[in-house]
Amino acid sequence: MPTSCDSATVLNLSVINPNNSVITQNSATLTVPSILAATYEWIDCQNNTIIFGEISNSFTPTSNGSYSVHIMSNGCTSTTNCIGFMTTCIEDITTTLLSLYPNPSNDYINLRINNLPQNATYTIHDIVGKQCKQGILYTTTEAIKIADLAQGVYWFTLAGYKTIRFCIIK
Repeated sequence: MPTSCDSATVLNLSVINPNNSVITQNSATLTVPSILAATYEWIDCQNNTIIFGEISNSFTPTSNGSYSVHIMSNGCTSTTNCIGFMTTCIEDITTTLLSLYPNPSNDYINLRINNLPQNATYTIHDIVGKQCKQGILYTTTEAIKIADLAQGVYWFTLAGYKTIRFCIIK
């Protein structure tokens, strides 16, 4: 018995992939790009819980931690990668021993050290402890390139006669 079609169906399909969203940080606020008709739920990655009331594409954490966001659009849900955040390192760092600025930064952090110790070294680790950069300091003023680091929070450690640890934001 022959089969035949008696109608035609046209499907117009638009795919919006919220999985391409990346959290960016501007000062103390985390943001993902706004998607038309999307809803958002910010997540505390340390205990994988939804943060009550945080339902926009921007979120200002009140405590140190790691955060992601569920993005719901057109019946699909996508979750961004977690990003580390520290409320205690939003500003430039100045002590009697050194200055580290600008913080946050995208390309370079400037380091000015009073009384540079001989054989002073620095390391930069990501929030989970992986070493990302290291170097030796030769002068009292150095510009350290961080353009090749991903966005996030990093620990900057200065070692010499005294070990000092600060966080920096890229």
